[in-house]
Amino acid sequence: MAVASETGRLRTVLVHGPGREVEQMTPGTAQELLYNEIVPIESVQQEHRELRAVLSLVARTVEVTGALEEIASGPDGIAALAAGLAAGDGEVRERLLQRWHGAEPATIRSDCICGVPRDAVRLTDVYRRDRFLIPPIPNLYFTRDAAFVVHDRGYRAVMAGGVRAGEAAIMAQILATLGVAVDEHLSRRARGDGTMRVEGGDVLVLDRDTLVIGLGERSSAAGIDALLESIAGERETPLRVVVVELPEERATIHLDMIATVIGPGSLLGYRPLLEGRDARRVFTITVPPGYGGRWEITEHEDLLHGLDAVGRPHRIIPCGGDHEVTREREQWFSACNSVAVGPQHVVVYRNNPATLDALANGGYAIHTADEVLVLPELLVDDAGELVPGPVAIAVDGVELARGGGGPRCMTLPVERDPIR
Repeated sequence: MAVASETGRLRTVLVHGPGREVEQMTPGTAQELLYNEIVPIESVQQEHRELRAVLSLVARTVEVTGALEEIASGPDGIAALAAGLAAGDGEVRERLLQRWHGAEPATIRSDCICGVPRDAVRLTDVYRRDRFLIPPIPNLYFTRDAAFVVHDRGYRAVMAGGVRAGEAAIMAQILATLGVAVDEHLSRRARGDGTMRVEGGDVLVLDRDTLVIGLGERSSAAGIDALLESIAGERETPLRVVVVELPEERATIHLDMIATVIGPGSLLGYRPLLEGRDARRVFTITVPPGYGGRWEITEHEDLLHGLDAVGRPHRIIPCGGDHEVTREREQWFSACNSVAVGPQHVVVYRNNPATLDALANGGYAIHTADEVLVLPELLVDDAGELVPGPVAIAVDGVELARGGGGPRCMTLPVERDPIR
């Protein structure tokens, strides 16, 4: 299992269909739970099923719920889940183990995702702010954020939002069951004060030697340093990194909200932040192999210049086209947040028409999910190989986008073919 690029043929991907945990969110708690607003469960489930159906034409899709039940089918897995979700709280861990003694795997899975309310033993328990022994995790269907795979190792994210800490514990255990070697360097280094954080939506793998990482609200300089130290520690050649400074705004919580790799040398990107007078600062870093050594850090005026500096030039296909208002609206609706399923094969949201026009102008054949699911030969041939690209598959995502993410957020690649 390895992921050495953003565009190698997708083989195994981890997804989660939103369930009852989403229904526990209210208008009053949506912002606290990092949503733009509450979402209608039946609509988001239908849209997510369509996304998974498209992915299944290309790759093995692994559902989080099934993987969790497998973990919960044995005592060692149950103990690991309790320890991970307790996050060092011995009382919580023991209460979970007592609750789960003799329980069915499906019950344990439901508890992990939908939360476990606290028993009201005293009046003070009724008035506690933290009403849950372990809270529900309605963000779980954004599988990319809480863990990620770089080359041949998986990483448990250090989440910026405490409400998402349980996701990282769960996802790390699932990666391990799928045969991914999970590096716990980040979680061991986490200070618990929020200064060291790094999430998967900020990590793009260009190739075996090059990463692009977002620095902002969800990933800090300390978190990025710790990640690069871990990756470089086992390498025999230098690691090249392009770091993009992000505005700390709701529309730009992760790098993949303003730029994703959709093919060799091609980005789907929000142009105002990537080039020109308002472009964000970019740093290139050369990290020597092994633990230690001096890093070479150089500042550049924008992302394109940074990519040129590391020998990986890219063009931008502009999300939302060139109209100022349209591109701002479509970027908000996760137009950039695409996921490549092959070297020139990308899944995007259908509800961003100007972005689809920009892709078409960039040489992409545009097919809707409806079309591809009826005629799979638009994406794969009889042998299951991808048809020649460039091809963009447009999936419905009006309600999914209200949760604050797109196809890349909702997919955690575990295995991709090497790029040739």
